Amino acid sequence: MINLRSILKIRGITLRRIAKEMGVEYCSLQKTAKGRRKHPGMQKVLALYFGVDAKLLFGPGRDATIRYIIEREIENRAESQKRELREKYLKSAS
Repeated sequence: MINLRSILKIRGITLRRIAKEMGVEYCSLQKTAKGRRKHPGMQKVLALYFGVDAKLLFGPGRDATIRYIIEREIENRAESQKRELREKYLKSAS
C-alpha cells in the first residue's frame, strides 16, 4: 500500500513542517495522515498542500491519487535535473 509518507519522503518534508506552514496542530495533522482520525479540516489541509481534492486523497481511490502525486514529483525532479545539467554543461560551452 502506498501512503502519504511516500510523498513526504520524496519531497523531503515533514508533517511538522506542513503543520507549521499551514498553521494547524501537528498532532491532528499526523493522526489524519496516518488514517487514525478522519478530520475533514485536516484532510483539506493536506489535500491543499499536495494540490488535490480531499475526496481523492482520502477516498476509495487514494492509492491512485498518491501514486499520481509521486509520479508528478518524479517528473518535476527529472525536469529540474535536466535544466541544471543543461545550465552547467551546455551554456558554459557556448
